[in-house]
Amino acid sequence: MHPNIWRAINYIKLEREVGVTRMNRYAAGIVPYYYAKMEFQRSQENVRNLCISYRAGEIEIPEFLCGVGHNIHHGQD
Repeated sequence: MHPNIWRAINYIKLEREVGVTRMNRYAAGIVPYYYAKMEFQRSQENVRNLCISYRAGEIEIPEFLCGVGHNIHHGQD
């Protein structure tokens, strides 16, 4: 069965609605899952690097805690 003009119009409307929804979610700060997953991985990598730096004596406990807190805060956005 071949699509007619009305199906094509409905498809175009649906695509527009999806695009508008995506733009609204992005404007509200809601990122797609795959971006959120990448941010979580980046945050975990930062915390691991902070732990390594602390164990090596490169940073003190206040800097360590501040860095961990910063990464936890951004992971919950």
